[in-house]
Amino acid sequence: MRTDSSNKKQQGEVSIMTAVINMGKSDRAHMALYLLVLSVFVCAGCASTAQVATTDQMPGVERLEGATIELAKKEHPLEGVGTYANIRVTSFAASDEYKQDYEWDLKMFHVALISDLRTNGAFKNVLEGTAASQTGKTVNVTGKIVEMRITSGAARFWLGAMAGSSYMTVYLKIIDAETEKMLKEEVISTYNNAFGAAYSYGSSDKSMPKDMGEIVGAYLSAVIPTE
Repeated sequence: MRTDSSNKKQQGEVSIMTAVINMGKSDRAHMALYLLVLSVFVCAGCASTAQVATTDQMPGVERLEGATIELAKKEHPLEGVGTYANIRVTSFAASDEYKQDYEWDLKMFHVALISDLRTNGAFKNVLEGTAASQTGKTVNVTGKIVEMRITSGAARFWLGAMAGSSYMTVYLKIIDAETEKMLKEEVISTYNNAFGAAYSYGSSDKSMPKDMGEIVGAYLSAVIPTE
């Protein structure tokens, strides 16, 4: 036998369902829009939490989080290491998954990094991979892609801010080429704003690898003393 409370609960549920059914199309559309906006804010909060989690790696290594070109340029140069004329950059390691999913983005990151170093002009020579050594002291730079997520154009188009943020986290090693001494390690991370990305139709998603390449380039030019 049902209790009075269960009967009242059932009656209440029926009343709500009846009210929704009797709504006009305009009212139902407004309700759907309200629920969509509410879900956007909830998902945005989840995305922000995920961004923080991506930088929780490699304890003990210095990190530059939420990096921008402006912040990277403010980093202090290394002390007691002398000056360097040349910089050699090798391709950053990445997981097989990232290589498969983000092949073009990883190439864009590398090209942007090399281009920024050459445009900056701090080093006499910017070398890649096994390129022949040049006169003067050389510093080697290598590292790996720790975390990476580039929101696809389709996801951004259909879900907008609900698709979450794009982000990249890289680990850098700066090494004296002659002595092979580690000069500095750093974890650098950056991410975009999901709402801003939605407003710009995914522009900051597409530019994320290029932006990170320029951030790393600005960082290296700031921290490595040059002749």
